[in-house]
Amino acid sequence: DPLTSIGNFVLHPGMQLTQARRALYQDAILAHFGAAHAQRLSALLPLYALRWCAIILSDLLPERRAHRSRANPQVGNHVAIAAAQLAKADWLLRGFDGC
Repeated sequence: DPLTSIGNFVLHPGMQLTQARRALYQDAILAHFGAAHAQRLSALLPLYALRWCAIILSDLLPERRAHRSRANPQVGNHVAIAAAQLAKADWLLRGFDGC
């Protein structure tokens, strides 16, 4: 589904696209696949944003924290990591027009 591609690209926390760049990408994909998808995209983007928030916040789960500690013993302060993940989720929701 091209809308999944749009949602994953424009909302990926590592991308941190401006609204203008998001619109440019969305418009280019919609032009290729047909503007008829635009209404469906506006309905789906909030759901994609929530899914990305769930992915980001999964690092707060004890088993993810344990995995992170095993993978990198110098992982550092878990409180700082949690704060960073919360900030990413907050940024995602605040920067998204549909939420």
